[in-house]
Amino acid sequence: MDIKLRKMEERDIPTIYQYIHKKYVKKYYEKEEEKQWQAHRNWYCFVLNSNSYFFYIIEREQEFIGTVRYELEEEKAIVSIYIREEYRNQGYAKLALLESISCLLKEVEVEGIFAHILQENECSQQVFLHCGFQKYKKEVYWKEIKVREDRNG
Repeated sequence: MDIKLRKMEERDIPTIYQYIHKKYVKKYYEKEEEKQWQAHRNWYCFVLNSNSYFFYIIEREQEFIGTVRYELEEEKAIVSIYIREEYRNQGYAKLALLESISCLLKEVEVEGIFAHILQENECSQQVFLHCGFQKYKKEVYWKEIKVREDRNG
């Protein structure tokens, strides 16, 4: 199973919106769809131009599989991952998480990575545990990052 991880581009915003937000917006904001679309578009444009976010697109044979997003807070990163429903439970999340951590660490140095995972989301908990994260407290997982010696001289 091969995946490609690449940085998000502005052209990805409609696809991300379609798979991650549109169903929710239609259900809860039916009369405000255009307003919601613009708000989401503005937020993703902000993310694209921010040094505090690293946002990756997961693809397989040019098909959108999902996203991995890191938000930097001081010396730590908070990770969020989304996999399209039809690709879940097939190993894509684990591959994408491991590859995205490598990509992130090539660009920025962090002490560790946090993940907030709902208690009922046992599949995600297992993915993060298999990727070296440890349960830190209820619904929070943590992975300490060892600073590479070649970075410090």
